[in-house]
Amino acid sequence: MQFRTLIASFLASFSLATSISAEPKTITAVARVLPAPSGIELPVLPEVNVEAFTKASITEPTRTHRSASLDSHYDISAFGLPCGANVSATLVRDTEYAIRISAPCRPHDGVALAISGLRFDVTLSLTGNAQFNLPILSNSAVLETVFSDHETHVTSLPEADVADSTRVAISWAGETGAELVARGHDVITIGNGPHRLQVLSINHMPGTRETIRLAIHRNVTSDSCDTPASAQFFQQTGAAHPTRYDLTFAPAGCARIGETLELKNILEDLKLALN
Repeated sequence: MQFRTLIASFLASFSLATSISAEPKTITAVARVLPAPSGIELPVLPEVNVEAFTKASITEPTRTHRSASLDSHYDISAFGLPCGANVSATLVRDTEYAIRISAPCRPHDGVALAISGLRFDVTLSLTGNAQFNLPILSNSAVLETVFSDHETHVTSLPEADVADSTRVAISWAGETGAELVARGHDVITIGNGPHRLQVLSINHMPGTRETIRLAIHRNVTSDSCDTPASAQFFQQTGAAHPTRYDLTFAPAGCARIGETLELKNILEDLKLALN
């Protein structure tokens, strides 16, 4: 009986403590403004209008994007070189020009070149360069270089003495499978694009008596068997006025794939008879 009385008394006291602690308490904080020490002036801060700092009123920083334009001399290639394109020509051994094309921001670009009415194409390297030797075709000429974005450079070639030489050149358009052949002489091929230039240069020697037979060989391939071939022909002997005309060849027929055709009597033989 005594034990039950103790339990009841304990529960009653716990209930009372819970009800007391559940009552809300209000704590009042009193802020005291302390006076400034004598002789010291505190700075007055300017009022700030927080509402003025909205998202619309904050100016975004200007972002500068490097332009891909090739007109700016400040553009830099991936190799740290200026983007400006340059074409130069140097006379070599009085028989040919050393051509150098530099366009660092045009890797693998296809470039169309034209000289004396003849076209050929060159593909630039990874660094945007191309170098090749171009046989002299006339005593004075210009080299026109057109990049894929139509930017054009016109380069005046150094004057050369061609009085004692004969030049024959053919510019082929497309995958023709055709080539100029001069028996007993080397023909130089320039270009690695859709248009190729072939040049035969012969320096005259005193007392020369020679007939150079010119022919065209055409390899019949699946790319050229059913396609007509076209070309431009150029010939100049000494300082005489050059001869120019167009050439057109009918399709060989795909039944002749793998054959090499020799087209005779299309080009006149070169007859050299010099004292």
